[in-house]
Amino acid sequence: MGKTISVRDNFARSLHENFYHGLMIGILGFRRDWEILSNRESGDGFSDILIKTKGQESRVGIVIELKYSKNEKSLDKDCQDALQQIEDRNYGQELCNQGYQKILKYGIAFYHKKCCVKVAMQSTND
Repeated sequence: MGKTISVRDNFARSLHENFYHGLMIGILGFRRDWEILSNRESGDGFSDILIKTKGQESRVGIVIELKYSKNEKSLDKDCQDALQQIEDRNYGQELCNQGYQKILKYGIAFYHKKCCVKVAMQSTND
C-alpha cells in the first residue's frame, strides 16, 4: 500500500472503511474462479466480503471483515475485533449451508498506509 495509495485517498472521515473495502474488492476481483460478494447477508448480519471458491475438490469459503483504525497502535486490537464480529454474527453461516468444508476468516484493520491481518479457520467437519 505504501507504493500505491495516498493518505488523502480516504480523506473523508465517514468513508474511511469504504475506501479500503473498495480496494480489497478490486484486489480480490482478479480471481475468475472466485465469487466475490460484497456486504452479503449471512448469519446475523452482513459480512464485508464473502468469497466462494470454485473448482476445488474441497471448497474453501472466505469471510473478510474490515475495520478502519483510529491510530496505528489499535491495528492489532481492531483485527481481533473484526474476527470476533465474524464469530459473534455467524458470518460464515451461508458458506456452511452451501457445503463449504473449510472457512477462512480474516480480520483486517487499516490505518493510512498500514494494515494488520489476522486469520482464523473453521472446519465444518467438526
